[in-house]
Amino acid sequence: MTLFRGTVATFAEHFSAGHLPRRIPTDAIRLWPVTEPVNDAFLSCVIDDVLLTSHFVPVDVAKGRMLLDQSYSGLVGIMPVRFQLSGNAFTLESEPIAAAGRHIVIGGPIDRVWYHWLFNWCPRMMLARMLRPDLFAAEDVRFVVHPYAMHEPYRAILDSFGLGEHRFLVVDPDRDYRLEQACLVSFLDQDKLFPTAMQMFSRHLLDVFGIDSRRTSPGIFASRQGLPAPKRRIANFHEIKPLLDASGLEVVSCGSCPAAEQASLFHQARIVVGAHGSDLTNLLFCRPGTAVIVIENEFSVAHNLHIGLLKLAEVMGLDYHLLVSRTADDGEHLPLAQRTARDYIVDPEALQAVLSQLAERPMARQP
Repeated sequence: MTLFRGTVATFAEHFSAGHLPRRIPTDAIRLWPVTEPVNDAFLSCVIDDVLLTSHFVPVDVAKGRMLLDQSYSGLVGIMPVRFQLSGNAFTLESEPIAAAGRHIVIGGPIDRVWYHWLFNWCPRMMLARMLRPDLFAAEDVRFVVHPYAMHEPYRAILDSFGLGEHRFLVVDPDRDYRLEQACLVSFLDQDKLFPTAMQMFSRHLLDVFGIDSRRTSPGIFASRQGLPAPKRRIANFHEIKPLLDASGLEVVSCGSCPAAEQASLFHQARIVVGAHGSDLTNLLFCRPGTAVIVIENEFSVAHNLHIGLLKLAEVMGLDYHLLVSRTADDGEHLPLAQRTARDYIVDPEALQAVLSQLAERPMARQP
C-alpha cells in the first residue's frame, strides 16, 4: 500500500499548475443558496501522474493536491469515499491500478441519475472537444468513464461523439487508478446551470439522434408509477388519468426508453406533465414554447428545491407552470431526501384548470 497525502484545492486554483491550460468564459446560473446569474469559465489542463480515486476525484501526485470539485459538491457527505479529510488535508492508502498513456477524465454516471449524466458528467465530452481538439481526435487518448456509462441510455450520449470502443477506459469503481497523464476538464457543478453549454449540448444530441422536428404530438405525462413507493409517484393516479386521456397526453415511463426515444418524445410534445424527477431532465430537448406542468410538493417549494427545473425551463424557453400538491403522508419526522420523495396527491380540478387554460390559447410558435 502507498500512502498519499496532501491538501485539497479547487480546479481553478490548480489550473495554471498543469500543462497547456485552456479557458473558455461562460455564463451560469447559481441555483442555491441564492439564485443568481454568475460569470464562470470552463477550464482544461494536462497533468502528469494523476491518482484517480473515489467518484473520479483526481490527485496531482507530484504536487500533493486533491481536486475535490472534479466531482459532486458535498461529495463526502453524500457518498462513501476511500480517502480521509481533516480540514484542508487529505490522506489515502491505496494500491492503484497503473494506466499508461494519455487520458481524458469524464467520469459518471456514478449514481445512475439521468439529470447528472446529462448536465454534469457527459457535457465534459463536448468541453474536451472544444478545449483540446487535438487530444479529442488522437487515437491513443482514452476517455475514462464509469461502467454504467457503457449501457443505455447513458451509452447513447457517449456514442453521439463517434468514438470507437478502444477510446474508452472503463474503470472499476472500487479501485483507484494511477494515470500516466490526464487531461482534466471542468466538472459542471450540480448547484449551477450553464445555459449556453446546455443549449449547445441539446442541439448536438438532437442533430445526432436525427429527431424529426416536423412531427408533433399533443403531449406526454412522464410517469413515475412504475417506481417503488414512495418516489414522487401520483398516489391518486386513477383520478388524473382520465384528464390526461381527454387532453391526448400519452403516459410514458422514460426510464425504460432509449435516450433517442426520450429526446424524441419530449421534442415533439406540445405539453409535458410530470412530477419532479430525472425524467424531466429531458426538458433539455423540448422546443421553445412547449408548455410544461411540473408537479411539486409543498415542502420542496418551501425549500426552493423546485428552482432547478424552473430555471431549466427558462433556459430552454419553455412555458412553465407549477402545480403544488399535497403528499400521501406528512413526513415531518423524515430526513430531507425522504421528505422530498413522498408520493403526491394531485388535485384533479387544479390539473384540469391548467390543461383547460392551455387548450384555450394558441400554441406558442415552435421552430
